[in-house]
Amino acid sequence: MTARVLWRKLFAKPSLPNATSGQVPDSGQSPVSVWLTILLFLTVSSDLFVWFFEWERYQIITGARWQAMSLLDKVLIFWLLAAKSLAWFLPLLLASAAFISFGLKRMTVVIVNLFWILIFYFFAIDLVCVSFAGYHSWDYMPHIQDMLENPDQKIWQWAGERLTTEAAMIFGIFLVAGPACYLCIRRVSTLLIDRLAWLNSRAAAMSLTGVFLGGVLGVAPLMSLFNDQHALDRIYGAMPLTTGIRECFLWNYADRVASETEKTRTGPVSASLSAMGHPLALNVAQHLTVPKNCIPKGWGLFPAVMEGGPQSADGGRQFSDQESSWFDLFGPRNVFSGLFSKMEIELAAARNLFHPTVANLFRTPAFGQPTQRPYETHEGIAAQHYEPEAMKLVRDSADPAPEDPSAYVAGPELPNVIMIIFESLRHNALGPGLMKDLDAWSKQGLRLQRHYSGSNCSHLGLFSLFYSRIPLGYHQTLDRKIPSQMLESLRRSGYQITFLTSGEVKGFRRLDQFINEKSCDKIVSEGEFTLAGMKDWPDSDRRKLHHVRKIMNKADTRPQFVFFYLVSSHYRYAFPPEFEIFKETPSIWQFLNPWSQIENHMNRYSNALLFLEQEVMQMLKSIDPKRNIVMITGDHGESMGEDGVFTHATRMSEIQLRVPFAMVGAGVEPREVTTATVHTDVLPTLLHVLAGKNVPIGNCHGRDLLAADEPADEVVLVPANGPKWEGFMIVRGDKRIALRTSTSSREASSMEFTGLLDESGLYELKVGQDEIRYPLKASH
Repeated sequence: MTARVLWRKLFAKPSLPNATSGQVPDSGQSPVSVWLTILLFLTVSSDLFVWFFEWERYQIITGARWQAMSLLDKVLIFWLLAAKSLAWFLPLLLASAAFISFGLKRMTVVIVNLFWILIFYFFAIDLVCVSFAGYHSWDYMPHIQDMLENPDQKIWQWAGERLTTEAAMIFGIFLVAGPACYLCIRRVSTLLIDRLAWLNSRAAAMSLTGVFLGGVLGVAPLMSLFNDQHALDRIYGAMPLTTGIRECFLWNYADRVASETEKTRTGPVSASLSAMGHPLALNVAQHLTVPKNCIPKGWGLFPAVMEGGPQSADGGRQFSDQESSWFDLFGPRNVFSGLFSKMEIELAAARNLFHPTVANLFRTPAFGQPTQRPYETHEGIAAQHYEPEAMKLVRDSADPAPEDPSAYVAGPELPNVIMIIFESLRHNALGPGLMKDLDAWSKQGLRLQRHYSGSNCSHLGLFSLFYSRIPLGYHQTLDRKIPSQMLESLRRSGYQITFLTSGEVKGFRRLDQFINEKSCDKIVSEGEFTLAGMKDWPDSDRRKLHHVRKIMNKADTRPQFVFFYLVSSHYRYAFPPEFEIFKETPSIWQFLNPWSQIENHMNRYSNALLFLEQEVMQMLKSIDPKRNIVMITGDHGESMGEDGVFTHATRMSEIQLRVPFAMVGAGVEPREVTTATVHTDVLPTLLHVLAGKNVPIGNCHGRDLLAADEPADEVVLVPANGPKWEGFMIVRGDKRIALRTSTSSREASSMEFTGLLDESGLYELKVGQDEIRYPLKASH
């Protein structure tokens, strides 16, 4: 049967009155009526789904940008979300038209309702996944494969903790809501057709179908009116679209660069974009049309120290051969060379990771000695170039060196050291607003006011703390069985090492391969750490702190190093009943109302921290501050929706990466450091406190924070950012630069600029997925 015949059958004119009985057939059962009911059902239910379920979640996903949106922007968002849902039903509408044309009206209604339940249920579950963890439901497939392939890593115990119950609950809601909504819409459409007979006509059906399709397809060109393209990118990223379809909506990189360049000529830009130096630097980064040996002075890309060198004929500054190699190193489409050569010069600082490690060129290198290594260019020519320090970090991670056995402290009567690691400790938790007693205690010693974990997940954050290296080479280091530098340095310094545990590291992501019986003198187990047993977390933490008091108050000839996790602050945040200071609403309301979910997460989290603060303060009051050094920090931060998601290990955001740090006790003078610091800096600083001077550590990426009055405001972080991500982020002041890396042993290590990030870990400027890309590669 041809499409024309199907169309005529579907929109056939209503039957005339029966000549015998004079009755008109039920208009509510005519093909046109069924068709119009389906259109109205899908349109109304899509609008209701946006309003009651999606609207507030997308507000959280867009974050602070939502407040700055215009009314037009919000109308376009509503239209876009409703059209997104309707677009999923277009194939179903084609099938429904065929079924109705064959007279299968009841089957059509059943099929439409079943698909409605399944599609909207999928939308709901996927949006919950995105708004909670930042991943789409299909993004979990690699994790499921990871769990099946690596059962010994115990990833399964953190997967889908409450999702099963809530998923069943939400399915029940849609199972009832779909048919109920359809029945209501059918009643309304029947009444409308009875009152407005012209609706039961082929012309009306065709017109309304055209309006329906126009509403679905017409929103795409209108999105060009949207003012905040970065917020729109976040919305597209959260929609249930495949990567290919989503990329069709996003700006391509060239358009974005041109747009940002145009904006910067007329108005202010964000801190990260201003790191480019001058608006025209964006065009240079994209096209590299500037001559390789000349940049006009008027661009303002060079500080005063650079001026006075040889000049070209048009007044620009002439580069030396050594400097021009930055421009010759990459192809004309590689943003890396254009951006970072200029960014490096314009942002001259004591510790610039993009600068070649050449001592006599602008400044002293932060790591190691000046080296020359051959690099591959896009033309396939191997040439000698001075190695950028960021590339040196990549190479060090791909080919990790052993620990430094000479890094230890020799001296009598060293103080005991206690390291308390709070699980998921937000950087603002240690302050007058929440843990005010610990905040007051920390003022007696060293406070790092802008401290980063090194990552946004436990195993990488702990690696940076115990190894004093960036965790980019996590697996390579463990594969070579290189021990923890912190534990080895303290052991060689004469410390007895005790780890108090409730099973947090046992089998999880290889943590027990560097925190185990071999690296520790004693391991004291205090229960089992599982989400199912979270009611026991508070008692386990109490026992650990009680055990610390026993160790520190016991006479011993050897100094003690005791470290442990406090797990009650891990999601879902456990506390004794007497600490239920902030109340919680029922689970189903949390699931349906994202603002209630945020409030409840914060309430439980606050209760858990107030409980832990009381227990820690009791322990601190029981030990002698003149004989002990206490360090307090977290393994990573914790999001409560600030970056559009919850918990951790999902975004390269400040709230997930930053943690408090305090060191108080014997030999620690009161001091606050306000520049950026990271977990890799902890060990060099601790050894300085113990020795009273700087203790060099080979193969170390950290800094002795006591060796300088003001440490350089730059750190390297390696956040988890999805199953396909390998790379690191450089935080320099309020600027965040992301780089993708490859450290596979099968090919040369490489580093490639991917974009600039905002505080929530989302791109303000992102390199497009060009097929022609020229990463910096090191030779083997």
